[in-house]
Amino acid sequence: MNTLNDIEQWITDALNKFADDYFKQDNRSSSFCTYSIKEIIGNYGLEKGFRVCASGFPNYFEKEWLYDLVWYKENENRNLISVELVLETEMTYGLPAIKYDFEKLLLSNSNHRIMICCVGRTTIDEIKNYCDRAVDSYAQLKTGDRILTLMWDDFGSGEFIPHLTIKK
Repeated sequence: MNTLNDIEQWITDALNKFADDYFKQDNRSSSFCTYSIKEIIGNYGLEKGFRVCASGFPNYFEKEWLYDLVWYKENENRNLISVELVLETEMTYGLPAIKYDFEKLLLSNSNHRIMICCVGRTTIDEIKNYCDRAVDSYAQLKTGDRILTLMWDDFGSGEFIPHLTIKK
């Protein structure tokens, strides 16, 4: 199994804490989940010194740009100098829904590419196999490029299960 780096591990742990709290409260809508996930990871990006783009947070994060959530840095002239993290969330069940958001992550050259999805009735192994095949097939990734998929086993353990795919 591939080892998560510090940021990947922090996000996994934070989302599992969210999942524990989620099942104790009344609002269980997919929009609440997506908002909460972006808020948790966006705030962490701010703490790490990044600017953050995500929809739904006027006057707090910048508007959504290319991905559901982005951590980035600019120079003093406001020129983009790096994109540290891109994230896609898909709370609709099934591989067809996951596929289109996951493929966006293949296009990024950021250090952290994260896909968050619900398992639902799809098996965890089906999602893992899809992610591995997609990364293996995409010719423009470089050796060592990583994508972390966090699968919310909402019908099972209730945990976010990490699967790290690294381009060989």
